[in-house]
Amino acid sequence: MNKVCKRGLALVLGLALLMTAGCAAQEPGSEEEQKAMEEEMALVEKDAMAAEEGYEEKEESAPAKEDVQGAFPRLIQSTVYDSLYHEERGLVASLEYDQMALSGDLAGAYPELAAALAEMSGRDAEQMKEEYEKYKDTALESDETGDEGYVMRFEKKYTVGRADDKAVSIRTHYVSMTGGAHGFSFTGAENFDARTGKLLALSDISPDPAALLDRACDNLKKWCEERNVGLFDPDGLRASVEEMFEEDSLNWALDPDGISLFFAPYSIAPYAAGELTARVLFSESPELFTGDMCSQADTWGRSLYEWQSAFADLDGDGSPEEISVASDRDEYDTVTGLCIYIGDQEYTFDKYGYGLRTFLLHGAGGKTMLYADLTGDNDYHSLEIFDLSGGEAVYVDSLQAGCSVLYDDETNQAGTCLITDPSSFILAVRGGDISTYSMSRVCHLGEDGLPVPETDYYTVVSGGYQFTVLTPFKASTVDPETREILEKAVTVKKGEVLTLLRSNNGSWVELTAEDGTLYRVEIDSSDWPRTIDGKDISDIFDGLIFAG
Repeated sequence: MNKVCKRGLALVLGLALLMTAGCAAQEPGSEEEQKAMEEEMALVEKDAMAAEEGYEEKEESAPAKEDVQGAFPRLIQSTVYDSLYHEERGLVASLEYDQMALSGDLAGAYPELAAALAEMSGRDAEQMKEEYEKYKDTALESDETGDEGYVMRFEKKYTVGRADDKAVSIRTHYVSMTGGAHGFSFTGAENFDARTGKLLALSDISPDPAALLDRACDNLKKWCEERNVGLFDPDGLRASVEEMFEEDSLNWALDPDGISLFFAPYSIAPYAAGELTARVLFSESPELFTGDMCSQADTWGRSLYEWQSAFADLDGDGSPEEISVASDRDEYDTVTGLCIYIGDQEYTFDKYGYGLRTFLLHGAGGKTMLYADLTGDNDYHSLEIFDLSGGEAVYVDSLQAGCSVLYDDETNQAGTCLITDPSSFILAVRGGDISTYSMSRVCHLGEDGLPVPETDYYTVVSGGYQFTVLTPFKASTVDPETREILEKAVTVKKGEVLTLLRSNNGSWVELTAEDGTLYRVEIDSSDWPRTIDGKDISDIFDGLIFAG
């Protein structure tokens, strides 16, 4: 999918180059003509990026707070990679860290939150780059790194534990491997008031943080006793947690149904115990919480990292089940199966792909669904859908769709639009009516747990798909506002330049002319070649680009 988005950017840049070349071939015009050309180029680039659902923050196009009351923040996640190779030993160090931003279509609704996420991402990026640079020389000089040893790893990944109109909680998963048996890892979190962008403290959500920590410790000790997990000092657990709290090193996250406290391996228990989580539910101890962000959410969504635990009451008994997802992979790191764990039960499904993103969604209809976005050959995506309601993992359907990938020209990064709002999320598909392109539309979680589209058409994600008419043909004109047909059988003239806007993925596309006229073109996509009124579209348009 990334390749499709980058291809769209290349088309934008290519168009700009062609326009520049056209100017160079002509006699220099007046300053007014040159200025007009520059303005035209700027508009082309702006329109192309606007078609990408506003990945860049654009204040002029973002709605105001009062225009999107109740709309959840739509989050865009991107990943930065770097690798260090030794000329003989191969890969000796790797860097991987995430960045998080608000989608431009809602940035105006949450300007303070957008700024807070940008600050968090910038700080984490600097921290990770600084640590990576610190160890580069050691990685190159050590005889223990590379093909015959280990690879130094520096990772900081994000998952979304909560994202609604009241609070946003971004979990941070840190891994550092610089030698030793296990390396170092921990889970942290940044919890924000969605309305103010303020970083939350326990005192912001609890009238009595000390009592809240008492309850968390009691719950954790009970959990460990039930599973025969040995703590270093059960009687001293509360004192250890208090010390972390006073030193501001206590990691906690605000969930849709309560809070979670995270304890890294070795901190309160042996490494074999893994990372431990203490939870306190809003419903369990309502007197320990305050404010409208501390009540059980009717609908919620979150993203999941492989092997990361999440909790949700799946069977309606008031007690949350522990949920996690993992993948089976072969020697080439190819996904060959999905494993869904609910409590002590394991459910396995034969699936194939290379990349994996998973999301938990709980909709207004009461369904709790797992959406797994698998990237396959040639960047095709499949959305594997499972129903977890009732406490079992039941396979529901597989759709040829996935997360929408948006490309930011300034940062040169591809960002994934996360599926964390059951009432409004974006799914992308591969279009192929008049070229190969990525297109998307907004959906919501239906009562049956399947995505329900908000429109009968898709919007092209990457701008810049422009075609020149070689042979006149018939089309309908469309009102740009109401999208009603204005006139049928209108002749589109030879030489017109049309820009692709949307498609219903099967029988028509809509393209806009340079004078603003919006055309709907009926296309027969049932076979190759694609045809319009029985004519091969390659005889009608110049500029078609099909993958493969």
